[in-house]
Amino acid sequence: MKVVHITPRGFGPDGEFGGGERFPFELAHAMSDRVEVRLVTFGSRSYAYSKGNLKVCIERPLLHVRGHPNEPLNIGFLRHIVWSDVVHCHQFRSTVCPISAIVAKLTGASSYVTDHGGGGLDLLRRMRLGKIIDARMVQSVFADKTMGSIGKESIPIYGGVDINRFYPCKPKIAGQFVFLGRILPHKGIEHLIRGLPYGSKLSVIGRTIDADYLTFLKQEAVEKDVSFVHDANDFQVVESLSSAEAVILPSVHHDYVGRHQRFPELLGLVLLEAMSCGTAIVCSNVGGMPEVVNEGVTGFVVRPGSHTDIRSVLNKFLSQGSLGKDMGAAARNDVLRRFTWESVAMHCLEQYQG
Repeated sequence: MKVVHITPRGFGPDGEFGGGERFPFELAHAMSDRVEVRLVTFGSRSYAYSKGNLKVCIERPLLHVRGHPNEPLNIGFLRHIVWSDVVHCHQFRSTVCPISAIVAKLTGASSYVTDHGGGGLDLLRRMRLGKIIDARMVQSVFADKTMGSIGKESIPIYGGVDINRFYPCKPKIAGQFVFLGRILPHKGIEHLIRGLPYGSKLSVIGRTIDADYLTFLKQEAVEKDVSFVHDANDFQVVESLSSAEAVILPSVHHDYVGRHQRFPELLGLVLLEAMSCGTAIVCSNVGGMPEVVNEGVTGFVVRPGSHTDIRSVLNKFLSQGSLGKDMGAAARNDVLRRFTWESVAMHCLEQYQG
């Protein structure tokens, strides 16, 4: 079996460092241990490299349809579809998805799609081509609801984490909490800062995507024990996740200036990474994130935009000395049972084979 994963933006400095870019890379990499796999994406130049058994092919787009960053186009990428038996598209609203599905239909390859919330012209739906896709492989029940009738059937695959890369490596620090993710308004970080209990510390770790939002957050953090870290390497991230009592993702549908975000979190890979590091998770009741949480066992779910809910939950960690350690151990076990990239890859391969 030859499988090609296609995504409009790659993971890394020539693309983005978000979960929507990490997901296809990690899935393709895990899958490449069992079958021949290519990951095809677009970047500033055309080149290829290998990551273990995975071949990563970057195509230089000749244009971006209507100037949209998620709409790169270069028909040279079609040679990878002709090579494949299975085409798995990521970000179905991008034009490369319907083109890939049509060519796959013509060559006899099967086609699948997974969404990560990225925008685009949504030609697959506009042209009513959804049924030529064999199945939509969804990260969550919530993600499934956002895709409508794309694909002949729906197959839940959720997401995974590299359990050898993300592992418990530091003892818990009492009162230490972490946010990990890109500094973007829909992440709702201000509600976490406002809800931070007295006597606790917060590390906000992530790349600054919106400088105005970062300025706003720093104003909110005045006189609170909040640090902002924008250049943490992978090991520093794992150390921070491991030593925290909990990792909090307080994402919202309406950001600090009132803008609406339809799909703020389809799953939340950061939650899985934190759990794999033996750390409890706290998330807002937004998108697919609550589906990851075993309430009261591996973490807690709070109302979006409620700093009082966040404070109440974080106070539990402060008042119950062993809560972070106990929940963290349960979280690690849950990841090992449900959320490894190997298990996600195997589930996908089973579906490809019918």
